[in-house]
Amino acid sequence: MENQSTSNSSIGKKIFAILLVIAIIIVGATLYVYSQQTKDQTDPITEINSGEFSAEVRELGLAETLSGFPADLPMQTGNQVLKNYEAESNDGRLQSTKRFTTSLTVAQALQTYTNFFVSKDWVRNVEGALQSPVLMRRGENTLIISVSQESTGADTIVEITLTQNQN
Repeated sequence: MENQSTSNSSIGKKIFAILLVIAIIIVGATLYVYSQQTKDQTDPITEINSGEFSAEVRELGLAETLSGFPADLPMQTGNQVLKNYEAESNDGRLQSTKRFTTSLTVAQALQTYTNFFVSKDWVRNVEGALQSPVLMRRGENTLIISVSQESTGADTIVEITLTQNQN
């Protein structure tokens, strides 16, 4: 009888040891996956390479001013910056993009941001009624103002992209 009790105790210890090893493996795997996700989220630089063309994309803080962007860019109270990034290409161009929400209508946002950049000596490529996207030039640099609204009542989305020739 004592032999059977010792045998059951031995089997119980083996099962416990196996379960403990499995639990350690699961915890280790979970920590590894979490650390990889955290690493991916904190690395703000992305490399893009396709043959002759390559670029380095850097996510910037939502409140940071992008290279070449005027510091006094009109931002209404309640605007939410969705993306703020720069991409530098191997051919000497720097693209800076700010994407944000606004409570303005599509027409108001197009008018506001187009007039703002015209006051900074940017010239529209096409005259006439404002339609998104608005393409503007100043010297060798280009600016695109895109404004959209996904559905009625939703916030208006403004995306301003400045491409500067660094050569």
